[in-house]
Amino acid sequence: MYKLFIAIRYLKRRIITYIAIVGVSLGVMVLVVVLSVMGGFQREFHEKIRGINAHIVIGCDDWSLKDYEKIIQQASLVEGVAACAPYISNIFIIKGTTVDFGFIKGIDPLQEAQIGKLREYVLRPQEAEIIFFYDRLKQEISLLKEEIAHQKSEGRPPLSPAQSKILERNLGLLEKELEVRQREFEKVKRAYNRVMKRKPLADEELLEIFGCRTTNLPGLVVGIEFMEHYNIGIGQEITLLTTTGLKEEDVHEHRFEVLSAFKTGMTENDFRFVYGQLEEVQKFIGKTDSISGIGVKCRDYREAPKVCAELSRVLNVPQESNISIKTWEEQNKTLMRAVQMEKWLLTFLLSMIVIVAGFIIISILTMMVAEKTRDVGIIKAVGGTTQGVFSIFLIAGSLIGIVGSIIGSAAGLLFVYNINGVADIIEVLTGFHPFPKDVYYLDKIPTSVDLTELAMLIVPTVAVSFLFALYPAFRAARLEPIEALRYE
Repeated sequence: MYKLFIAIRYLKRRIITYIAIVGVSLGVMVLVVVLSVMGGFQREFHEKIRGINAHIVIGCDDWSLKDYEKIIQQASLVEGVAACAPYISNIFIIKGTTVDFGFIKGIDPLQEAQIGKLREYVLRPQEAEIIFFYDRLKQEISLLKEEIAHQKSEGRPPLSPAQSKILERNLGLLEKELEVRQREFEKVKRAYNRVMKRKPLADEELLEIFGCRTTNLPGLVVGIEFMEHYNIGIGQEITLLTTTGLKEEDVHEHRFEVLSAFKTGMTENDFRFVYGQLEEVQKFIGKTDSISGIGVKCRDYREAPKVCAELSRVLNVPQESNISIKTWEEQNKTLMRAVQMEKWLLTFLLSMIVIVAGFIIISILTMMVAEKTRDVGIIKAVGGTTQGVFSIFLIAGSLIGIVGSIIGSAAGLLFVYNINGVADIIEVLTGFHPFPKDVYYLDKIPTSVDLTELAMLIVPTVAVSFLFALYPAFRAARLEPIEALRYE
């Protein structure tokens, strides 16, 4: 017990000790916040992927999946399967002033809604128009501000009185235009916020959106980014081309009516994907009696690998077949690995803060050994052992790590649980929200506190403090009592 008492006594009298504790605390706090926020984003990212894609996909690349009703019936009987939905998909090229590609997916709306979050992502036509107008106004305001700043910028050559008047008039017109746009934006923003809190579509609404037509053309529900990029409104017509081979007769062209839009919050999906009725897309692709695959929803997404293996057994898919059965993780393996690597790379870089605090610890203890040489001599002279002296300085270094880790973890968790309140305060003070809802399509900053990760953070921090205390403790333990006292 005397070892702990002496270690605490040595530490609490030094200001630099508290600096070291603050260093460890800041390092741990930053790591806790980063891991929690990155974990929250990762969780939301995974949920969005599972909302867009099925937990398991039974698919083929050449639209040769026939007799799919029988496959759905067999798959539905597998334990752990909650729902199944057929689909057909292919790449398309949009015909217009610019040429770009995307992916068209034919679905049964109600069945697709059972395996994913189609009800949450599909917008009512009026909601799509509100978001479209909101984003357009936001872009126009940004451009107007840039133009006004450019007109006011210094460093331009001297202007004549006539040119100055023209510039002043132009600036006045731009500022008036900006005021008008900002008033419109504030009105639309209120409607936009209501859209962001909208309820998911009911079955009747979903069927109405996919089935409503003002023309005899087949309909499409496009991504909101697609709609904005091509400046397409609800009810307008677009022409798409697709192909199932390299021959001219394999190329199909068709006109579609835009029925509404969807927004998943993942820009690439909202720009590249469009949805249509299964039968209409089958006709467009030229495969009226077959599909591309079947989406399968598990009762628990974590059991997807187990259910996938059972589906392979029940459906008896030959290895040489072009039919594959993959889980949602296997379909997005590269993307998910990139997100995970980003999280751990950021954690590794920020952990350098703890290493820096470790060097502070070794400096403190080294100076402490030099200053307490007389004390070490007295301790050994009255019967203290080498191991006892070694333990005193080892405990001192470990205490800095333990106290710093506890304070850092508590401060980090406090910040994490109040991070959205902090973001709101920043917005009130600066007018800038660090997590804009219209960019991330989330109501708040997502966080996820993993106790295992927290433990894996605290243990290495204490271990670093322990390791950096070994050298000073070893030096103190090697001091001889006579040598330690001879200069006194």
